[in-house]
Amino acid sequence: KTLEYVNRVVAFVSQKASGKLCTTASWIRSFVREHPDYKQDSVVTDAIQYDLLDAIDQITHGKLHIPALHGDLINCEAVA
Repeated sequence: KTLEYVNRVVAFVSQKASGKLCTTASWIRSFVREHPDYKQDSVVTDAIQYDLLDAIDQITHGKLHIPALHGDLINCEAVA
């Protein structure tokens, strides 16, 4: 079980380093650019900020999975 966990973490880090998975910063930029209220004017409105923080909260609490950000590492519990 420990080896499986270590292998998954190493694969995750490798995917992040290679660019296969996006960074948190690139995901945030993409989220803002794709938001329906964003007008390509560099203004991040209160509504966009609220939706971004809501998405981050959902990710933090395991309610939202972003494959481009997490790959398949979701629910990978650490070995005690």
